[in-house]
Amino acid sequence: MSRLRAAFLCRPAGAGAHEAAMLFATVLLNGIYLLLLEASISDIARMHSNYTVSVVLFPTYPLAALAVGLPLLDIGVNLAVGAALFALGFGLFCLGVFGGGDVKLIAAAGVWLGLAGMPAFALSMALLGGVLALVVLTARRFATPSPTQPAFLNRLVDKANGVPYGVAIAGGGWLSVAHTPLAQSLLAAVR
Repeated sequence: MSRLRAAFLCRPAGAGAHEAAMLFATVLLNGIYLLLLEASISDIARMHSNYTVSVVLFPTYPLAALAVGLPLLDIGVNLAVGAALFALGFGLFCLGVFGGGDVKLIAAAGVWLGLAGMPAFALSMALLGGVLALVVLTARRFATPSPTQPAFLNRLVDKANGVPYGVAIAGGGWLSVAHTPLAQSLLAAVR
């Protein structure tokens, strides 16, 4: 077992290994949450997802999973979930249902969540998306773009624009990530 994995899983005697494990878990989980928050803010502000979030989330999962000692089979399953979500999302993109940024964000979140997090992710994303659509469509009924309001509000109330669904995707990730095997392994490392 590597020293890194031993530090996170076995917590050998000495305060340094436990503190390193706590730091790793804190940075990693907070990083995921901050990236998802950035995806939401970007989608609200520009009606366009920040592709950097997906580019960072996707490849960091295998590294984090290997660092905490998750089995290779579990890592492979999570990567397959991400690939399947990307393929499904691409089909929805071709039909005009999702934007390209939404597809990439769902796939990247799917890699982190895997099969274990998918039911909670799908349910929370759908519920948040429904509430978001209701709020945006209601706002569009009563508000119109105006030169006196911020540009992002004009984009939100413009009926020609879609709904910033990246907010619901990121919110679903926020609500689901703590219950995944990777997050549980990280949290166990700090106990």
